[in-house]
Amino acid sequence: MLRPFPWFSPVGNAGELYYDGDLLIARGTGKSGIHTNHLVDDLSLKGDFAERRLKLILNKEAYPYTISSLVVGVATLSEALASKRRNWVDCNGTPFEYKPKKFREIIYRRVREVSELGNGKKLLHLYGTSDTYLLPLNRPVPTHVGVIVFPWGEMLFELNNGKRKRIKV
Repeated sequence: MLRPFPWFSPVGNAGELYYDGDLLIARGTGKSGIHTNHLVDDLSLKGDFAERRLKLILNKEAYPYTISSLVVGVATLSEALASKRRNWVDCNGTPFEYKPKKFREIIYRRVREVSELGNGKKLLHLYGTSDTYLLPLNRPVPTHVGVIVFPWGEMLFELNNGKRKRIKV
C-alpha cells in the first residue's frame, strides 16, 4: 500500500534517509562530491510533521546538523514518478524509499461535476463511479481524472486533460 500524500523529498541528491537517535537525517552528495548530512525531522518534538519542521527551523542553532529544505512536494503519484526521486518523507514524517515495480493500467474518467467545499477545496465527481476525489489546492480543474486500480482499491494517479495507457508504479 502506498503512503499518504503529500510526499516530500529533501534538497539535493539525498542518497539515504536514516535516524540518528530521534533525528531524521538526509545523507547526500554536495556539488563538490563531499557527503553532506542535513536534518529533516526531530521525533522528540511534539506535534505533527509540519509543526516539528517549523520548530526545527525556529530553533536551528540547537542542532549539530544543517536543516534540510524540503524542495519537492508532490500531491499525486504521477508527480512522484515524474520527479525521478526515490527517497521520500510522507505527510506523517515517516521516511521511505519508493521505486516503481509493476506496470498498471490507468483508468481515465471524465469529470462530471465539481463541488465547492467552502474552504477553498473542490471535490470532483466523475462519470461511471460514485467515488469522489479531492482536488489538491491551487490546481486547475481537469477534464479527466486518471486512477490506478490496486488490490486494496483505487488511487488517484493524475489530473489530466489527455490520456495515457500504462505506467510503471
